[in-house]
Amino acid sequence: MTPDLKNCVDTYESDVQMNTFSFQNINSGMCLDLNADSLASPAVVVQCHSTENFKLPLENASITEFSVSALPSPTLANFENQGVIPSNKTLIQSNTYASKHSPVCWEVSVTGKIIGATCSQSNPSQWWSRSFSQLVYTDPAGATHCAGVGNRHAGTQLQAGWCGSDASQSFLFGTDGTIRLASTYLCVGVNNTGLSSGLDISIEQEICQSGLTIYQSFSPSQPSVIFPELISSQCEKQNIRKEWRDLTTQERTAYIAAVDGVRKLPSTAGRSSYYDDLVAVHAGVIDYIHTAPVFWPWHRNYVRLFEDALQQVDPSVSLPYWDWGFDGDAPLSNTDIFGPNNLQFGTRGDPNSLYPACLKDGFAKNWISDLNQCTSRNYTLDVMVNDDSGIMPMILSSNDFSVFAKAMEAAHNIVHFYIGGITGDLYYIDMSTNDPLFFLHHANVDRYWNLWQYHHNNLSLRYDGIADLPPGSNNQYNVQDTDLMPGINLPVSFALQLDSGNGFCARYIPYSKSSFSISVSDEPPIRRDSELEVTQYNLKIRRNAELSVPDGWEMYSPYYLRAFDEQSMVAMERMFVRLREGEKILSEISAKFFDEVNKHVDKYANHTLDEAKLFVLRKMKALLM
Repeated sequence: MTPDLKNCVDTYESDVQMNTFSFQNINSGMCLDLNADSLASPAVVVQCHSTENFKLPLENASITEFSVSALPSPTLANFENQGVIPSNKTLIQSNTYASKHSPVCWEVSVTGKIIGATCSQSNPSQWWSRSFSQLVYTDPAGATHCAGVGNRHAGTQLQAGWCGSDASQSFLFGTDGTIRLASTYLCVGVNNTGLSSGLDISIEQEICQSGLTIYQSFSPSQPSVIFPELISSQCEKQNIRKEWRDLTTQERTAYIAAVDGVRKLPSTAGRSSYYDDLVAVHAGVIDYIHTAPVFWPWHRNYVRLFEDALQQVDPSVSLPYWDWGFDGDAPLSNTDIFGPNNLQFGTRGDPNSLYPACLKDGFAKNWISDLNQCTSRNYTLDVMVNDDSGIMPMILSSNDFSVFAKAMEAAHNIVHFYIGGITGDLYYIDMSTNDPLFFLHHANVDRYWNLWQYHHNNLSLRYDGIADLPPGSNNQYNVQDTDLMPGINLPVSFALQLDSGNGFCARYIPYSKSSFSISVSDEPPIRRDSELEVTQYNLKIRRNAELSVPDGWEMYSPYYLRAFDEQSMVAMERMFVRLREGEKILSEISAKFFDEVNKHVDKYANHTLDEAKLFVLRKMKALLM
C-alpha cells in the first residue's frame, strides 16, 4: 500500500463479507494473506487459492495486479505434490494453516487417527469419499474405513474405523463450512496447539464456537462429492407406482428380482451391498429425520433413491406401495403381501423368539444383513392400523402442513409397531429398513402426503414447523425449505414435489378395490387383469384393539450402538409427546367424520355404512374444489 492511501482496499460498508484477504504478486505468483478478523495477526505469504481477480488503480502495472478472495471456498489449484485425485474423492481442507505454504487437510495417520497435514492431492491418505452421512477412507490394501469418534466428549480426536451404522460416524454438513457429529451435534475442528512442539495437528470434535471460525470451517476440494449437484431436468416419463395387489405376476416377479439386484449393487462404504448403505444412513441420522417436519421430504427422497437403485437393475420396475389404509382393521388378511411363497413378503418369525425373530418364509427369508442379522418380523395384535375412514378425512380437512405432518407420522408409527412386533425389524425404527416391506410402507406414506398436497394445492409447497437441534435439546429451530436433508445434503425444497422433474417423476395410482382411494385420488384406478386374485375386504371398524402405540415402545434395536444420555432420553420423550398429539388429531377428525356418517345413515336408511362414508368423503372433497 502506498503512503497516499489511494491503493487501499476499502471494505467498509461493503456487501461482501470476507475474513481473509489474499493479495497476489504477479511476478512471484505468491499471495499475501491477511486475516481481517484479527488485524494484530501477521500477514502470511502462501500459495494462492482460487480467487476473483481485481485490478487496483496503481501506476506501476508490474506490481499492481492483485487478487482478493473470501474464505472459506478455496480450491486446491497450487498445492504441493499436485496429483490427479479421482472424481469421487475429495480433500477436506480447513482454513487453518499448518505452515506458511499450504492449508491443513484431513489425513489418516498410520495409527488410524485423523490429523491435519499439508494438503496434497497426490496423497491417498487424504482422499475421502462420501457414503450418505459418512466420510469414507480407503487404505492402501483396499479396505474401507469411516471417520468417527469413540465417545461423546469434546476434545475427542476423530479416527478411521470399520464402517457401521452408528450416529458417531454420521456427519451433518453445513453450507457455511461447518461439519457436526450427528451423535453429539459437536463441531469438527482443528486443534493445532501441538504445532509449536512438533506434534501432530488433531482433527477432533469440539464445542461449536459462535460465528464463523476458520478452525471449525472446512471446504471440500471437489464440492460435488459432499454436496451433490442439483438435478435440473424435466420428466420424460413417469414412474407409475401401483398398489402391490394391482401388480401382475410378471410385475411382482420383476420387482422382487430387482430388489435382490439392489442387494448385489456395490456398497459405497465397503459393506455387503448398496442396500446395506441405505439401512446405515437411516440408522445413522435417525433422531434428525423423525419427530420433525423433515420426516416428509427426507423419506420422499429416500424412497426415490431406492427406486433409482431398482431401476439400475431393471429400468422397467417402479416402486409399488402397500395401501394399509384400505384394510387397517385387519391388515394381515392381505395374503398377497403376508404370504409364504417367493412372490410374497413372508409371514412372521417364531413369536416366542428373542430379537431377531427371523422370517421363515417369503422371498426375504434367507436375507442376511451387513450386521450378520436376518430379516425379522413379528406381529403386535393388541393394536390396529388406522384405516382410510380416519386418514382420508384428515387429509381433506387439514389445511395446515404441521397438523397433517404430526397426524400422519403417528399413523405411520402404528404400522411400524403393529407389523414389526417386539422382535421384528419394523418395530425398531433404526433398523426397520432391513425388512423390504419398509419401502412399500413408506411409499404409501408418501402417497398420503402427495394426496394432501393435491387437495391443498395452494399449500403444496408448504414446509414449516419447529425442530429441536440437536434432538432432545431446548434449542428450538424454525425449519426452512433451504435446510439440507441430513445424510442427503440436498435442500428440502428439492423433494417437495413428487412429479415435477429434477429426479422426481412419479405418480401414484389408487388401489382398484379401494373406493376411498379412488374417490380422493387425482388419478384413475388401474384396469384389473383377470389373472389377479385379490381378497374382498369389509371396511368395518374393529374396536377390540387400540389405535395407539403403548408407552413401552423401545424404538431402537439392540444392534444400534447409541449412548442413551439425558438428551437422548428427552428426545424419545418428545417423540412420544408428538405421537400422542398426532393420535389425538386422528381420533378427533375420525369422530367428527363418523358423526356425519351416522347423520347420513339416519337420514337415508337405505344406504349402507360404506355408501354413507363415501357420500361424506365426496362432500368434503367438493368443499375443496
